[in-house]
Amino acid sequence: MSQPSLAHAQTEDPIDTVLARLSNVKPTGENKWRACCPGHDDEHPSLDVTRGDDGRVLLFCRSRRCTCRAICSAIGLTEADLFDRRGMGNRSTSMKSKSKVYSTVEAYTRTLGALCGGSWVYADASGRPVMATVRINPAKTGEKKKFVILRPCAGNWGFGAPAGKRPLYRLDEIESARKKGARRIFVVEGEKCADQLRKLGVPATTWSGGACAVHKTDFSPLAHFEEVVFLPDNDPPGRKAAQLVACITVNLNAAAQLKILELPGLPEDGGDIVDYVAARPGQSIDEIKRGIDELIADAPLFTSSENRESTELVASSSGTSTEESRYRPVMTRFDAIVERPIEWEWEKRIARKKLTTIQGDPGLGKSFVTIDIVSRLSTGCGWPDRPGEAIPPASSIIMSAEDDPEDTIKPRLRYAGADLKRIHFLSGVMRFNAETLSSEERLIAFDTDMHAVEEAIADVVDCAIVVVDPISAYMGETKTHENAAVRGVLAKLSALAKRRNVAVLAVMHLNKSGGSNAVYRGQGSIAFNAAARTVWHIAPDPENNKRRFMVPVKNNIADDCGGLAFSVGRLPFAEGPTVQWEAAPVDMNANEVLLATERLESRKTQGVVEATTDWLTEQLI
Repeated sequence: MSQPSLAHAQTEDPIDTVLARLSNVKPTGENKWRACCPGHDDEHPSLDVTRGDDGRVLLFCRSRRCTCRAICSAIGLTEADLFDRRGMGNRSTSMKSKSKVYSTVEAYTRTLGALCGGSWVYADASGRPVMATVRINPAKTGEKKKFVILRPCAGNWGFGAPAGKRPLYRLDEIESARKKGARRIFVVEGEKCADQLRKLGVPATTWSGGACAVHKTDFSPLAHFEEVVFLPDNDPPGRKAAQLVACITVNLNAAAQLKILELPGLPEDGGDIVDYVAARPGQSIDEIKRGIDELIADAPLFTSSENRESTELVASSSGTSTEESRYRPVMTRFDAIVERPIEWEWEKRIARKKLTTIQGDPGLGKSFVTIDIVSRLSTGCGWPDRPGEAIPPASSIIMSAEDDPEDTIKPRLRYAGADLKRIHFLSGVMRFNAETLSSEERLIAFDTDMHAVEEAIADVVDCAIVVVDPISAYMGETKTHENAAVRGVLAKLSALAKRRNVAVLAVMHLNKSGGSNAVYRGQGSIAFNAAARTVWHIAPDPENNKRRFMVPVKNNIADDCGGLAFSVGRLPFAEGPTVQWEAAPVDMNANEVLLATERLESRKTQGVVEATTDWLTEQLI
């Protein structure tokens, strides 16, 4: 049975009437939807539904099979039902007002009288006003609030949004805060919430238009902050909006720490930061800020991989594909970049927030060196090239796919005098198997389990170094000989190191190609050593096989500090073998050591050939 037409008794918004009679409806933008067309057998939604500026509903079948009249007939409506006939007596006056201009934003809000719910001006980075948002409260019970956007127009203010992307709220203030060194920014939904945080003395912003206008806003300024905290309204739309903006932000700056913090005790009908502050009348601003800081510290990090649905919704709302929405250019003028000194864990040798690699053949002491490094760090006894200089004790994480923690790693740590409470062994990740109904542990793979590594680092409060031995064992399905594939994984690993302020010390074996150019001797793609900021080579002393060299292959972030010599052995009365460093520096780089080794091997080979020749000559004569 067809449904009666509403043309003569319209009491609701025609867009609500139309959408209620369609199936598989999804939003594609502000006042835009897509649904299955009722005029034909539509397996893939092909009907575009748009609400016009005057309230009318526009229908377009992308398959071009169905006319507007046929679509209306299929859902029991007429074309007349697509027009907003509510309040037709005021229509001409309303349309005329749309063409008016006002000397100021306040001049317009005065015409609204008691219906005005507030106005907020948006400026660009220089402080020049570019648009304003005005809230119009419902005139009758059951109606929804509305928002009107104004823009500067020849010295006045007219209706409509500015061309291009809309700026963030208080953009000039958050840019100023960033240049002064602010590392954290809050993102909320609604100007009132941003203003509330401003009263607390913290940088905060929002965007205009809510979840449906996310794609119309330029969020790139958020990429310049180290930490972005989203405070969603306490309702499903508020949480979804926070996820949408977080997905955009994580793709703008993968190194940023992103958190969605749901404040406790908020009203369930969309409570926000304004309600949170109002519920604490007896607390000072500092007390409220400390409470929020504690909540942020306990909140989990946001990762886009765990919110793919939100990423796809961002794509659909912007009219782009998922891949297009996930990759956007991030560009910053250098005058806006805040300079920061490099933070060294071991001066000029191992830096925090960076990837460092140690390469060498098996059995030369690479793992012994990493054990010595984390042991020294755990007790704060200082580095071998700076005797007598203590360092702040810190914790470490060891990932080892070759040495057993019970019979090899722990004994070596104990021999080195390590504080075992500060050193942690990350053996793998635990996954639930739905078929066997049991949990199974497997080795970590950087291409899929980076979040697990980050969670492990977060659990170690003062973690300074993560040792990966060898890194090739943790690359998962990544083809380690392909440059682009390796760089993609290492970029994420480096971003993690930056977010967590840790040094990543990766161990590598050598390839079998030979040659005296050390940068090409690492196993797998050259991307491993190219991505690392410092690379060290472990090799035997060509003139003393019991002596080892740790010499530089490259150092992109400091001048050459020379190499070091060491040996691995058991001191008198010692329980087991340890690294014994020499005080004098080694004035050779990795290429020179490899070349000297090649020449020595060549001389040995030549000597064997000559001895064999002499023996054969004696036997044949």
